[in-house]
Amino acid sequence: TVKPYAACSDIRPMIQAAAELRTIHRIVPDRIVRIDAEGPTKAATQNDIDGTVSVMAAQYSAQFNIAAALIADPSDPATYDPANLTNPALGALQAKVATVTAAAEFDETYAWKVGGRVRITLDDGSVLERTVIGQKGSMHSPLTPAELDQKFTGLVGAHRARHLTAAIRTLGAADIDSLSSALRQTE
Repeated sequence: TVKPYAACSDIRPMIQAAAELRTIHRIVPDRIVRIDAEGPTKAATQNDIDGTVSVMAAQYSAQFNIAAALIADPSDPATYDPANLTNPALGALQAKVATVTAAAEFDETYAWKVGGRVRITLDDGSVLERTVIGQKGSMHSPLTPAELDQKFTGLVGAHRARHLTAAIRTLGAADIDSLSSALRQTE
């Protein structure tokens, strides 16, 4: 599997559910009154933490990651930049994640097929809900070649990605000088 987000794998279904709700319903964060999340017991007990205290806490916090998925691109490693931990909009939205609870249905498939649910209550009283079982990046829903390319480029930068990709494609060659050279390049 390849993780699409730099977050704990137990909360990736919640991240995906929040991001999908944002896209499908074009959610405006100011309209969100409350967010409730469900997942396996392990996520409910170990990932129910404040993500604004450190980069590591952000990567393990269900609240932080759900909030980030509703206002940013959760696949962007910059989501976990220390400067984002003090982003007032992110902190305010994280505070609206009222509960992270265990659900038996997600315990039944854990860890073979991790699941999660996000429920968002809006200011007009409407409730939006999304459940993900077998999240993106798992063996049940692998990243597409385009998504893998996007992740690679996001991690190493466009310039290095072009050079590394070209070098990797020559690995069948007698030597790996071109790959070694591309790995040593800086942008």
